[in-house]
Amino acid sequence: MQRWSDGVEYDKPSKRHITLNGEVTHCGTAIPDDATFKPVTLERWPMYTDCYNCAYRLWPDYGPADYIRPKNSADFPPRRIC
Repeated sequence: MQRWSDGVEYDKPSKRHITLNGEVTHCGTAIPDDATFKPVTLERWPMYTDCYNCAYRLWPDYGPADYIRPKNSADFPPRRIC
């Protein structure tokens, strides 16, 4: 839950982040204690995440060669190279 400055609580929309160790995301977002984890293979992670910062940081080591590296947050899901 997040809280507006006037004290009203609301659910914060969430992005689908990527973590390799279950302790920290690749964009630096804190993982809450009640987070739900979904196992994703290294080959499929680009199709799962919608966090540009996670993708940007993971791409050099784990980005699939047959996909275009996202250039901004509008480039999700990544597209295959034609």
